[in-house]
Amino acid sequence: MVGSARHETARVDPGATGAAGWDREEVQLLRWPFDSARREHCRALGVLRLLVVEAGSAAPICSDVREDWVRAPVPREDLLARMAALRAKARAHRTPRLDPSGVLCLGERSISVSPAEAQLLELLVLRFAALVPREALRARLSDGDRTASRNALDLHIKRLRRRIAPLGLAIRTAWGRGYLLEFDAGVGAPEASDDAVPRPRRGPTRRGDEHGGRRHPGVEAGRPGRGRR
Repeated sequence: MVGSARHETARVDPGATGAAGWDREEVQLLRWPFDSARREHCRALGVLRLLVVEAGSAAPICSDVREDWVRAPVPREDLLARMAALRAKARAHRTPRLDPSGVLCLGERSISVSPAEAQLLELLVLRFAALVPREALRARLSDGDRTASRNALDLHIKRLRRRIAPLGLAIRTAWGRGYLLEFDAGVGAPEASDDAVPRPRRGPTRRGDEHGGRRHPGVEAGRPGRGRR
């Protein structure tokens, strides 16, 4: 029954002002309609929530990807399965997606990119948060037997960094190896708000730094395995 699975849920304080201390993978069980006020508070915080609809009550309309509902009584196995599905949907919602028309989406936000930039993003999104070699990206820009120059790749990366900044994404440089697409450390993954994310501040440009790209921790030209001090 519902009560037997309560230890699987996040402990959300209705009087709290932020969700920084909670694991975004945890699910809060709420009774519906009894916990309607807590539902709105959890929605504002971006907390995953599963509404347990009480007998005789009308089912709620759940338009948020972070929310679902079940009707009581519900077997514990079914409840855990629905919670796992809710986590999976929310996780997918936080991962960048590039559609065939060249639109990059993250949560409810999106930007459009040029065909050449889409070629690069396809690889970067496919290996999100993992290293993509420079040569693999240059091959995407090649035209027949003509191999794209290093400067051409650098220019497209510079443009992409500006384009994806409002989504809270950044392209990191692994010196001498390639690039990584990941969440900007100063912005983080998307949560409850779908408003435009402020443009992250850029650090000072160093000589040799390819168009102001930030160094990736633990990867430095000529010094593999050593991060910034």
